[in-house]
Amino acid sequence: MLFKKAVIFSLVAGAFAQSNTIVDVLQASGQNTKLLALLTDSSTYAPIVTLLSGNGTFTVFAPNDDAFDKANLTTGADYTSYHILGSVIPSVALANGSNFADTLLTNTTYDKFGNGQGLPLDVVKDSTGVTVHFGLGSSTVVKADNNATNGVVHIIDTILMPPVAPSATAEAANLTGVVDALTTAGLVSAVDGAMGVTIFAPSNGAFQALVASVGNLSSIPLSTLQNILKYHVVSGVYYSTNIIALKEPTDVTTLLGPTVHVLFNGTNVLVNNSTVVLADILVDNGVVHVIDSVLMPPTSSSSSATGASSASSTSTPTSLAVHNQASFVTAAALAVVFCVLLL
Repeated sequence: MLFKKAVIFSLVAGAFAQSNTIVDVLQASGQNTKLLALLTDSSTYAPIVTLLSGNGTFTVFAPNDDAFDKANLTTGADYTSYHILGSVIPSVALANGSNFADTLLTNTTYDKFGNGQGLPLDVVKDSTGVTVHFGLGSSTVVKADNNATNGVVHIIDTILMPPVAPSATAEAANLTGVVDALTTAGLVSAVDGAMGVTIFAPSNGAFQALVASVGNLSSIPLSTLQNILKYHVVSGVYYSTNIIALKEPTDVTTLLGPTVHVLFNGTNVLVNNSTVVLADILVDNGVVHVIDSVLMPPTSSSSSATGASSASSTSTPTSLAVHNQASFVTAAALAVVFCVLLL
């Protein structure tokens, strides 16, 4: 009889556990009272509460109470959507390194990717655990895999803020060379307004070397400076792992028109003769990779980009896989941002 009662209790407890939605899991966690208060305080969040209380497959990165305390802010409904993925991703499903995942934030005020798939996050898994990268910030998963009937909750220690425009990101990262060049060339609006791009941003040291060779930035003719900067912007969002996965060197088309040559040499990602020193900084319209030298466009008489391998003219390049909702790719963990950007 005792055995039967134990079995019945186990079945009931199991059924109760299986009936828990993401909202129920948040209520039971004891660490998300301020998030719940936010969600239930205004009708603005009613669609999100309804979504997470019903059927579906979601992953929620839920800021704990400490995250709200240190942020000293309240998020909007769009910001809250940036914490939700449209599929279930337990920590065991994450590859080591970077895993790019689309969120439910599709409001074009924030999402300038232009693909309708949702502003992405970079979820990085390594030997120390899982961190979520957004723009120049990151948040640590402090309690993973809180399972619900309609998904999974990972509790994090920092509120996720949607990435901002490339120019604002460069300014926040103290990439003064990029900021000064874009401003001087009158291309801030053009680069910020481009949709779904990859930007190869020279480090401060790279711009200093260029300026030293000509005297000062204003010595460069305006049209020349504009062409140089356009040559650093590629149409399409290409993460470092897309390049690492290539089987052969590949040419990709820049906004200027000519191509740049990208490859992984077994150690580094190279763009023409430049090395990527910091990869995968998310911005609101794509991704930024910091490189260690300025890319110089080919002259009109040149058939290929400076520094491009001769292999590009003798073989058909492999197509780069553009970011899409179903892809989760692996990359090396991000380096400490400001140490590299100040080179």
